Amino acid sequence: MNASSNEPRFKVVSLTANTNVDDLAKQAAEFRPDRLNINVEGSILRDAVSDGCHITTGKEGMLDICESSDYDLLVMGISGCAGIEPTIAAAKAGKKLALANKESVVSAGALLRRVVRENKCEIIPIDSEHNALYQCLMTSPRDFADHIKQRDEKPLCGLSTNVVNSVKRLIVTSSGGPFRDRDISEMKTLRIKDALKHPVWSMGAKITVDSSTMMNKGLEVIEANQLFGIPYERIRVLIHKECIVHSLVEFVDNSVIAQLYKPDMRLPIAYALNWPDRMENTLPELDLTKQCLTFTDPDLQKFPCLKLAYDVGKMGGLYPTVLNAANEQANDLMRQDAIGYSELYPLIHDAIDAYKPQNSDGHDIEVRSFGSSFKLCRRK
Repeated sequence: MNASSNEPRFKVVSLTANTNVDDLAKQAAEFRPDRLNINVEGSILRDAVSDGCHITTGKEGMLDICESSDYDLLVMGISGCAGIEPTIAAAKAGKKLALANKESVVSAGALLRRVVRENKCEIIPIDSEHNALYQCLMTSPRDFADHIKQRDEKPLCGLSTNVVNSVKRLIVTSSGGPFRDRDISEMKTLRIKDALKHPVWSMGAKITVDSSTMMNKGLEVIEANQLFGIPYERIRVLIHKECIVHSLVEFVDNSVIAQLYKPDMRLPIAYALNWPDRMENTLPELDLTKQCLTFTDPDLQKFPCLKLAYDVGKMGGLYPTVLNAANEQANDLMRQDAIGYSELYPLIHDAIDAYKPQNSDGHDIEVRSFGSSFKLCRRK
């Protein structure tokens, strides 16, 4: 993406993947990392890459990479609860963490805050919405100086008290998902094939289903609370179907700062890689003369998962963990076409009702055991 220099700006030390041997081998050939990790038999990958690259397999290999000292920045892009343990491991290494795994923030926010504080880890979000909020909040030299000085404060992103107190409201934008323009009367008949037709973004099946219920946006609200320390009453969601404004911050003087660009995840990733600098790139420019920007409130009757996420976030404790675990199970059932769209919310709501909080100091243990063992049964 660096259009101004032929010199490589970064050295890729390690690459990991789940089971996609072909793509990992192609990336290894291009970037020549020292180490690869994959969740399949290592000999399959060995045949596809050149000598001199150390190959490990499975979760232990991944955690070893996260805990190692031979890197400056780690991009955490694992989806779902599987990303929690590697995120914690990377935070313990005390390095800069470009974070795209919202589950580690939603399900294990208190644990992650403690680990980040104890190890002076620096988190830069790369989800488009939270990256946009981060950029809007870091708008002055004083903010940057305070951020460096007070990065061990309560919010995960280490924003200073001065910055947090200057914020009136965070505004998180949403495309509205594939069912944005559907009438509420149509929702009962929708199935997985309908949910996977996102109008803007090309994403994995799990997150696309979450987008269809707006649970994805609900989890992002909880994530924004954990990252920036802003109360839920001061976090608003707006439907913005053009997906040009990626989030906004309203300040106490009633001024608003927004972050705009054509939808392309390479931009927030590049920002995180180069922070606090910016890198020239060849991405398409935004021509505002050709844009019409619209904003509307979400219909909480049509998208009850969004309201549920707000409620659960305010309940605190391990309730967000339960919400995330229940949503993953229900989402999986829908992707198997075992349930319809209208059955998702009742299943998740029932799980929240069924959970009984435990008086336990072993937050990390309870997070992992509950998140991994939680099961849902289809309603009769």
